[in-house]
Amino acid sequence: LLPAMLSGEEEHDVRKVKDIFSELDDEHLALSIPLGSLAAGLSGNLRCGDIVSVFVCSGKDQPAVLPEELRYILVIGAVASDGSACEEEGGKVPSSVQLMVCPRQAALLVSYAKAASVHLALVFRGPASEADRYLAAQQEILDSIE
Repeated sequence: LLPAMLSGEEEHDVRKVKDIFSELDDEHLALSIPLGSLAAGLSGNLRCGDIVSVFVCSGKDQPAVLPEELRYILVIGAVASDGSACEEEGGKVPSSVQLMVCPRQAALLVSYAKAASVHLALVFRGPASEADRYLAAQQEILDSIE
């Protein structure tokens, strides 16, 4: 990963958890998925506003796949096993990650979290205005699949 992606240098135009929660409605849901391992959630380096891709592996001998519906997903935050936000409690190991998804994505993620191994890959960290481009591209993908 590029050092700039992991550092917090660009703090302007960054989404905050409370802002994302205020955007929730019938088409924008908050969903927590469990992280099977520290590595599955980018070793604890995910934060609010990140854009991730969700890779799914349904068996030992099966290759991981990136479902088109889960190519660009907005991270709300990472949560430790005691329920505290990892960003606010430095050094905590995340046990789940909160994502903003549409109902179709939520259904897929719940199914995959139950029956497969889910790994998150960081695609983008930076200004919200640029992150919105990824979310718009994801919406175009979802619209084309329906």
